Amino acid sequence: MELSPGRELHPKPYRRRRHRLYGNGGTAGVLGRPHHHAALRRGRNSHRVSVNGTAVGSARDSGTPSEFELPNAVAGRTNTLRIELPADTDEPESGLRRQRADLTSCFLYSQPRTRIWDYDVSTVLTGSDGELTARVVVENRYPSEETFSLCFDVFSPEGRVEEYGTKRVTLPAGDRDTVTLRATIYGAGKKLWGAEKPALYRLTLFVRKEDRILEYVPVNVGFGTVSHAEGKVYRNGKPVELRPARCDATTPAALRREIAALKKEGFNTLWPDTPQPWWFYDICDRTGMYVIDQANINTSYETGNRRIGGCLSNDPAWLPEYMERTQAMFRRSHTHPCIVAWSLGGQSGNGFNLYRTYLW
Repeated sequence: MELSPGRELHPKPYRRRRHRLYGNGGTAGVLGRPHHHAALRRGRNSHRVSVNGTAVGSARDSGTPSEFELPNAVAGRTNTLRIELPADTDEPESGLRRQRADLTSCFLYSQPRTRIWDYDVSTVLTGSDGELTARVVVENRYPSEETFSLCFDVFSPEGRVEEYGTKRVTLPAGDRDTVTLRATIYGAGKKLWGAEKPALYRLTLFVRKEDRILEYVPVNVGFGTVSHAEGKVYRNGKPVELRPARCDATTPAALRREIAALKKEGFNTLWPDTPQPWWFYDICDRTGMYVIDQANINTSYETGNRRIGGCLSNDPAWLPEYMERTQAMFRRSHTHPCIVAWSLGGQSGNGFNLYRTYLW
């Protein structure tokens, strides 16, 4: 496959949460082949993707991975994937302290035709025990009705199986539905996630058909609560003094070293300029670092101009871009135990667009 301009393609399996929940009757197109996707990690503000000359999508956010479905464009054994990086404005990222890379990585992955489309996980404490609820969107892309099992395992912080279960699912051709899974985890109230003691449970969701596991998705789960009152943050009912440090991850190894050094200095929170790679949140879950996730809105253009259209944050024409970046940031990370707050952006002035994203 061809990748322009001169970047290496790294094929490997990948699952990204889309965070769409459907009730009965949700439909999707029927495919005659496995579902292929291309995912890009970081890049210049704009990039356009095409396969065999057919446009499949475009995106502008250089701080959040973008993902494109390729089913109708892939044909035969040899295909050409082209990524174009056109010259474009650097807004709303002109205020970033780091230099933006052209493109850091790209990979392809495919899913089975009966698969997990999306999921959302929540926990509630009931005395010394915990209730875990997973709402899982499953999809059938076969041209016929299919029956399969949606299964789950819950592992304790020590690696023991705490609970498991399965639900039989029958979906019409091309349909989606939301399946709710629930589990009672005894003793979870004594193993709460926090920066001092990051007790991390592991939920595994998987699709099984007969004796074959078609797909599985691992999820970090931390029992406990985060609340905000009178300008204070509370974790598990106790006030927490957040000591944030600015951090933008480069590699997993470098992040672990930085976290170790910051903890020695008394910092307990990371506050990146933009959304981070998936492993950033995974490492923070495991090591016990709080995270304030920030949307990739960092503009230096006329930030003090309060008239309508004077700065990007008060220009309604930029609202769709602001909203897309805020939603992408939230949907990627909100299930991680390490998240304690979200930031609508960096020093980007104020105005209508930030107010609307706040209301969302």
